[in-house]
Amino acid sequence: MPGVFDPAAADRASETEWWRTVHSDAVEPYLIVAADPERTEPADATGRTLRITLRVSAKAPVARVFVRAIIDGIDHHVPADRVTIGSAFARYRAEVTLTAAATHYHFLLVTSDSQTLYYNRRGVHTIYPNEDHDFTVDLRHRVPQWVRSSVFYQIFPDRFCRADRSLGVRTGEITRGPFASREMAWTDAPLAYPQGGSLDFFNGDLPGIASKLDYLQELGVNALYLTPIFTAKTNHRYDCIDYFSVDPHLGGDAALAALCEEVHRRGMRIMLDVSINHIAVEHRWAQSSETGDDVIARNPDGSPVNWAGVPELLKLDYSVEWLRDRVYRDDDSVVAKYLQPPFSIDGWRFDVASEVGNHGPLQQGHDVWRDIRTVIRRINPDAYIVGEHWHDSIDYLCGAEWDSAMNYFASARPLRMWCGERDRFADIPVREAVGGRCPSGFELASLLSQHFDRIPNAARDAQFNLFDSHDVTRLHSHDTFDIDLYAGVVMLLFMLPGTCSIYYGDEIGLQGTTDGDHGKRFPMEWNPDRQDVRLRAIYQKMIALKRGEDALQRGSARTIDAGTEHLVYARFTDDTGFVLLLNRAERDRSVDVDLSLIAPVSCTDEFDGTAFDTTLPVISVPLPARTSRLLRCRPAPR
Repeated sequence: MPGVFDPAAADRASETEWWRTVHSDAVEPYLIVAADPERTEPADATGRTLRITLRVSAKAPVARVFVRAIIDGIDHHVPADRVTIGSAFARYRAEVTLTAAATHYHFLLVTSDSQTLYYNRRGVHTIYPNEDHDFTVDLRHRVPQWVRSSVFYQIFPDRFCRADRSLGVRTGEITRGPFASREMAWTDAPLAYPQGGSLDFFNGDLPGIASKLDYLQELGVNALYLTPIFTAKTNHRYDCIDYFSVDPHLGGDAALAALCEEVHRRGMRIMLDVSINHIAVEHRWAQSSETGDDVIARNPDGSPVNWAGVPELLKLDYSVEWLRDRVYRDDDSVVAKYLQPPFSIDGWRFDVASEVGNHGPLQQGHDVWRDIRTVIRRINPDAYIVGEHWHDSIDYLCGAEWDSAMNYFASARPLRMWCGERDRFADIPVREAVGGRCPSGFELASLLSQHFDRIPNAARDAQFNLFDSHDVTRLHSHDTFDIDLYAGVVMLLFMLPGTCSIYYGDEIGLQGTTDGDHGKRFPMEWNPDRQDVRLRAIYQKMIALKRGEDALQRGSARTIDAGTEHLVYARFTDDTGFVLLLNRAERDRSVDVDLSLIAPVSCTDEFDGTAFDTTLPVISVPLPARTSRLLRCRPAPR
């Protein structure tokens, strides 16, 4: 990477390459916003003080450190004082006085031989960097703090559990085009679209979800994410017919209210999914609004815009004020209704969110999302806002729109590629050239860093990470599935900053196929004899760590090392560190890991208890073929 510090230039007299120990972050204790009891509004920043800290090896040849911050449009270089705490590290602290609610900064380090180095979120550089990867502060940018300690469990309601046999869609009850609904046995395989038209129903219901909350809590998850439950025709219910009623085949409004009440009684959270981008042709708004307005987006010839070319789905036109009122501005709007009693949901996941409000000359998406965030935050300041987006989503993550995208960009796509799957969004000419080539550890590190080290720091711990969902083939359904390789990817998912989502059944190796949407949505297997206990143990262990360890919730995140077939990734605080050695090599090997960034006094394998000698900063870790290891490191007391 151009400009990244060249280790050949490091001081070889020290025990390790000292530049690896340079570290800061935009969380405590590296960034502290001084409290001001006179101020009640966080955006009122004038005169507030930022206490900014950088840490480096106490033996590093660093003579001076400066914080370079933008104040009133001018770059200021604020000198930092050296404060040595403990024997391993020296800390440099500076105070910056704000004149606005937001600023950004990086560091300059002057060595004893008068070299100037630069440090930002992507590391140490020999040339001055641009500001894309500066540390950021925005006192207006608030995200729900409960998210980072949560583990979500995504449920496709029709396929999870059936508890009330009086509910459900009967054979022949619903028709659309050449298809008619068909009631399936729980042991049947789902029908491909040409055979079933998404009208094959297993009739899972909301009481069924409520009946399995004990199972979910035993697994360790503490947040539910339900795909759409509003009245619709198909089993996936993304073809909404009535936003204002829960589908009676799932139990109706009463069943949702009861589920939400029980979820909250248990100290859990619940997030619902909705598509406000399009509606079904059967929706009453498809004819006209209640005021007679046409709310359907139109092509130049006047024909309706069909989402993704599907004739049954009509795109909505947000230039119509009445539509904005009913979807999110009114007190009883779609967005507002379910945030309030008797439901009081804890978040919204918005389907195809990057497409909402955008079509041809009508580019109103960002305006719509700013309004929606304002409405949601007014009703519930702690509600979580997630938008579906498969690509770089930074435009939506700057504090005025979403809290997170469905993080396909920096979790699902890289992790699936690491396991050998071809990226579904590669350009067609490139796809033909590279096929299913796996990224190297260096490339995987860049795929993670280009997102997590670029989005605002406030958004980092709210990212919604995943690798499976209702829209992608289950990773374990591939013929090439290898449980050891898969276990490493599961560990990395739980190591990433933010929350993470488990797609129902992944924890027990639920059956699936790779040949269409039906293959991603098999009914849940409740027979313990048919569940993969090895996978369950891995998930249960990582869920417990994610929910119980501060380092995996708010700790710093760094790539320590990478190679052609491995990545060493760390999450750490001053008290605890976790180091993952992600390995794809086909042979047994050892990897030397420089732990000087953490300086542990003890280091053990989190799964098998193996202890490693930490008297030297570099430890050698044996790795069986395609097997990863997760190490727990305990730094010396400060």
